[in-house]
Amino acid sequence: MKIENYKLKIITPVLVSCLLWLVAFSSQAAQLHLTSQTREIGVGQQFQVDLMLDAEGESINAIEGKITFSKELLEIKEISDGDSIINLWVERPHQRQATSDKRQATSDKRQGEIIFSGIIPTGFAGVLSPYYEGERPGKIFSLIFTSKSEGEGTVNLENGKVLLHDGLGTPAKLGILNFEFRILKREVRIPDSRFPIPEDKDSPEDFKPEIASNQNVFEGKYFLVFAAQDKGSGIDHYEIQETRNKRQGKKWIEAESTYVLKDQKLKSYIYVKAVDKAGNERIAVVEPRYLIRWYEFPLAWIIIVIAGIIAYLIWRKLKNKR
Repeated sequence: MKIENYKLKIITPVLVSCLLWLVAFSSQAAQLHLTSQTREIGVGQQFQVDLMLDAEGESINAIEGKITFSKELLEIKEISDGDSIINLWVERPHQRQATSDKRQATSDKRQGEIIFSGIIPTGFAGVLSPYYEGERPGKIFSLIFTSKSEGEGTVNLENGKVLLHDGLGTPAKLGILNFEFRILKREVRIPDSRFPIPEDKDSPEDFKPEIASNQNVFEGKYFLVFAAQDKGSGIDHYEIQETRNKRQGKKWIEAESTYVLKDQKLKSYIYVKAVDKAGNERIAVVEPRYLIRWYEFPLAWIIIVIAGIIAYLIWRKLKNKR
């Protein structure tokens, strides 16, 4: 009995250790979590919620999802992606517009939705930290809310998906941690409640707009796709200019990152201006795909007509002298 008890004392801890190791190994997965410096907010106050990616040892190169919140409790004031680990936004985080569907429209009034989808071409396995061993999460983007009324709620991440940087786009195991909050009648002291725009003197990074067409999109018309990155204050908006003159004009049109071209003959110079939240600019140029023939310039015909009139007047004058 003593021998059996001795074996039992040795085997039991080993089995428990193995079981814990298996649980820890099987539960290892990339984590997307919504976090904030406070869980209690006063009515009318602003607070920030960050969407973070903890790769948990994996290398991640694509992320997408939808964040939902109660419009009765919260109002979205700003979406900031200036210090994001995402290098290329397929769909920059934005609040979904209301739909014309009556049932869905009722839901839209109660629930806000932030849609996003992005790529990290080189992959992300974590940000090295000098303060402790291992790597720390990377920020995807931040949401700044204003609380509207007293109550309790949750900022949820739905339809979350992350893909491995393995060349195959393999879906990774994903854990999600939502953010629960409580809004009080009284004012609450919140760290960094002013949310200042970071000092940013640098222009957005270089980007290359591309002309594309698809029979199933925009009735087959040519459109422009582009996305600029700004690691300082973040991209504020884009402006576009189409002109058949090589010289850049003064008239700009504000546009989204997908823009249907007015010149479907592709004979214009296309200027795309990316403006960050600090007012810095970066302009990219798309050359005409097809050259303009000389007879397509109105000025050429004006010159020809004027030259013809002058020639005719000279001929008449010479004829009268004879």
